[in-house]
Amino acid sequence: MIFLIAAFVLYYLFPPGKRWVVLLGFSIFFYCSCGIRTLPLFIAMTAVSYFGSLLLYRNKSRGLFFILILLLLLPMLLTKTLVRFTELSVFAPVGVSFFTLQIIAYLSDIRNKKTAPERNFLKYLLFIGFFPQLLQGPIPRYGLMEDLYKGHSFDEDKVIKGFMLIAWGFFLKLMIADRAGIFVDLVYSDIDRYGGTYILIAGILYSIQLYTDFSSCVCIAKGSGEMFGITLSDNFRRPYFSDSIKDFWRRWHISLSMFLRDYVYIPLGGSRAGKLRKYLNIMITFLVSGIWHGGGLNYIFWGVLHGTYEILQELLGGLWKKAGVITGFDGHKRLVRLLNILITGFFVMTAWIIFRAESLSKGLKMVLSMFTRVNPWILFNDSLILDGFEMADWNILAVSVMILIMVSILQEKGVAIRDRILGYPLLLRGTLYMAVILICVVFGEYGEGFETGSYIYAGF
Repeated sequence: MIFLIAAFVLYYLFPPGKRWVVLLGFSIFFYCSCGIRTLPLFIAMTAVSYFGSLLLYRNKSRGLFFILILLLLLPMLLTKTLVRFTELSVFAPVGVSFFTLQIIAYLSDIRNKKTAPERNFLKYLLFIGFFPQLLQGPIPRYGLMEDLYKGHSFDEDKVIKGFMLIAWGFFLKLMIADRAGIFVDLVYSDIDRYGGTYILIAGILYSIQLYTDFSSCVCIAKGSGEMFGITLSDNFRRPYFSDSIKDFWRRWHISLSMFLRDYVYIPLGGSRAGKLRKYLNIMITFLVSGIWHGGGLNYIFWGVLHGTYEILQELLGGLWKKAGVITGFDGHKRLVRLLNILITGFFVMTAWIIFRAESLSKGLKMVLSMFTRVNPWILFNDSLILDGFEMADWNILAVSVMILIMVSILQEKGVAIRDRILGYPLLLRGTLYMAVILICVVFGEYGEGFETGSYIYAGF
């Protein structure tokens, strides 16, 4: 917070035309504070892509393009395989999974003449290393660059709205993600003891944990950007309101989904070469997504599973609609949508269970246990009160999730909540801000031995 305040003050003290220099300086400082030993490799990758972009703009060479892509992919691939299991992991560039895709998109757009390369190396370095988005995205496109360099004037409303988004991010992290993670960790640490309905509850809570953890970081990143007048792209759009797997991927990790669509699925041919080729392209795209998340077989299986979901959904979609007509359910649109949301959520959650597991075999064992070990009575006694996760934790988590659901429903209806809060009297707004901060401080750290965990997606 001290770092962000210092950057904020200096940014608006500098002349508008030089304000981007402040962002560059703080971004480099931020990177060094996260992993200074990896700075040389980060600079090297940035330099290779910078000079490569200038060459690509002059010579639209497919060979040069693929050589650049292979060189730039190498650090990320090593990070996800050999480096992860050796002492070399300390040299894995911070945020490599995110800025590598950012660079690939940039080079691809230049080769296809969608944009011209940035001539100023320092400005390009800021585009790649802008500190709010560096660690976990969202993965920006080149169009963000102009917003970075404009030298925005101080806008009180934007600053306050940015602060509100940061506060909401801390609420998601401290009140929901970290607390849900306690129960998830307890179940995953002893899957032989906790089977059946325990796995179901842990799967639901992990789905919530992963969403709120990642969304929290993105909210803090977007809020930080807004304080400088810079708009970062949305990365989530209430994904658990999805009524199909395809809809889920329009709402979940949007910047990655858009990258995979534009730079993997469409170049492979998309849906232009017949049904079989389309399904193959879908499977390859989801396989790439699985590999991007990690080198373990559970990640690869998770990607293949989502590809299978989407293909089966397309193949069986017609039958599902016919079943609705025959049963008369098609006339109850809200009920059908709710049913589709629940079914989609269940399949997504099942995939998350495998995603979270230490290995593919353990993940499959947990899913099998969820269906074969019958113990629903734990929902009606004190069996869910575990050593390290007490009734107070359940109460805090339940209230916090209900707040998230209510906010999400309002957002789904198009309500601009932050704009509405800005319309409140100053005293009421100030009281609301202080209440959120105090709730996060007091209840977000409630419980003996409770500690804030690191961000999950920082590991990817």
